[in-house]
Amino acid sequence: MAKCLLVHPIVRAQDRPRHIPYGIAQLAAVIKDKHQVAISDMNIARELYSTEDDIFEYELTESLKAEKWDIVGVGGLSSQYAQIKRIIPIARRTNPKALIVGGGGWSTYLPSEMLQLNPELDIICVGESEETLKEILDGGALKDIRGIYYREDGQTIATE
Repeated sequence: MAKCLLVHPIVRAQDRPRHIPYGIAQLAAVIKDKHQVAISDMNIARELYSTEDDIFEYELTESLKAEKWDIVGVGGLSSQYAQIKRIIPIARRTNPKALIVGGGGWSTYLPSEMLQLNPELDIICVGESEETLKEILDGGALKDIRGIYYREDGQTIATE
């Protein structure tokens, strides 16, 4: 049983939270029967996640240190990319052995470029990823998992 944390960055910071993160909730629902899964919705406690880097990093690090995660998934919209690019290196430092997986609109449009811009990322899931994430968590060979981009020997690999 793998341990997976799904992180949802703040969206529309000037507004109050109105919705649960449906995409991440769907992913959690699909994998919860075989794997331990938790969601860190940064919108719930957005007042803690200040724009000041040291406070942001401290609060996020505390959340990421709650368990020893096998996979940390970071998803969201393109409009959340400023938050996402802050989250990914903190996730790597806090969980150096975990697979760091990106998904959602921010990474689907330019997956190869997002891997280059975010060297701490291990995998990017393209499109709808319920089955893809299950296969990653089940420990399948990356080359056999459809709909991902990953690095191997310094090269970006795209699967079917």
